Amino acid sequence: RRKKEEKEAAVLYEEFAASFGSSPNAGQILKQTEEKPPRQIDAFLEELKSRQPLENESNFAAEVDDPETTTNLYVGNLAPSVSEEALKARFEHFGPVDSVKIMWPRTDEERNRHKNCGFVSFFSRIDADEARQAMNHVEIDGYTIIVDWAKSLLAHHQDDDVPFAWHSKQ
Repeated sequence: RRKKEEKEAAVLYEEFAASFGSSPNAGQILKQTEEKPPRQIDAFLEELKSRQPLENESNFAAEVDDPETTTNLYVGNLAPSVSEEALKARFEHFGPVDSVKIMWPRTDEERNRHKNCGFVSFFSRIDADEARQAMNHVEIDGYTIIVDWAKSLLAHHQDDDVPFAWHSKQ
């Protein structure tokens, strides 16, 4: 509303100045008050400013970095024949599994080692701890696996597919 009033005032001033002859400043005043179309980035920044922080955002961040609350397990010395589906089947006996990821070798050097590693993420710390204790040093496809705690992972709510925060299920 204010810009509209300024523009109208500038137009009136230009007409007024023109009645006395040419005015070098009249055109500049009109240009300064013309409205520019809003930029998309400005609208996006305003939207970000207006959003409320996530509920328990600071507590959640602390939990993610806290090794005492992780539900993610590292599984080492996996046989190349073990698939993500087979690994999940072995671990889900201890409770609902959120995700399983095997780190497949990308180089000849990694392939020549003839062993892989992976991660199994549970919804519950208790289930993960039970699996860690029971599965450590168990033989799968001729390889004795190593199971231990891994860095925390942002897990999904068990009841739906909405993550607490960003999470990749590859």
